Amino acid sequence: MNDETPAPPPGSLPPVEVAAKKKPRKLLWNKEALDELDLAEKVAQAAKEAGHARKLKERALPDDHADALLARIHAARTFSADAVQASADAHDVTGDESDERKSLVAALRGVQAAARQEYHADSPEQLVVYAIGTKIDALSFARLTGVAEAILTRLQAKPLPGITPEKVSALQATLSAYKAADTQQSGKSRSAETLRQSRDSALAQIRKDRQKIQFAADGAWPPTDPTSKPTRAAFHLPPTRPYTG
Repeated sequence: MNDETPAPPPGSLPPVEVAAKKKPRKLLWNKEALDELDLAEKVAQAAKEAGHARKLKERALPDDHADALLARIHAARTFSADAVQASADAHDVTGDESDERKSLVAALRGVQAAARQEYHADSPEQLVVYAIGTKIDALSFARLTGVAEAILTRLQAKPLPGITPEKVSALQATLSAYKAADTQQSGKSRSAETLRQSRDSALAQIRKDRQKIQFAADGAWPPTDPTSKPTRAAFHLPPTRPYTG
């Protein structure tokens, strides 16, 4: 009897590899937003056609309205690359912060080991000064940096066995690096959030500007006139009823 497991078909992946596949990156623009940008661009291009532009001017639509709308659409689309990059940068910095946090926790645990050596047998009440008994790897940023600063102050007043001045300086440098990583991560996150807000504001204004053209076109080529049908289609207006936004 042959107990060998048959080989998987060519091109197939074992279940563990399928489960490990990365989730796709969340898109900056959802389908609704992309549809709005495409629609606004088509409406603006229709408004720029010479025959259309003349009649829209009669409806008091500014001469530069379509060009301004196209420029706003172009600017909005650049937010995609900028915001995605800012989000990626924030993610990368978060990874750096995590590495610095691990280094700080490791350095503090080295000090705690020396504190146990010094105080466990004769003065166990001193151990709390070094945050022994606290899960330092689970502390928030503020509490962890506070613990590190308190331990550094204690080390300057009373050295521990094996904790040389060089190791104290290294602990200070590690703490500074962790603080810097957190500051950088916060800045990158704010940058990404600002770009997302700019995106939302731009999209809202684009929708308003697009509708202004369509309302003007609805009056210039009314649905009650059968000859208006092709032009209404160019402006994405309902063929037989008024445009209501």
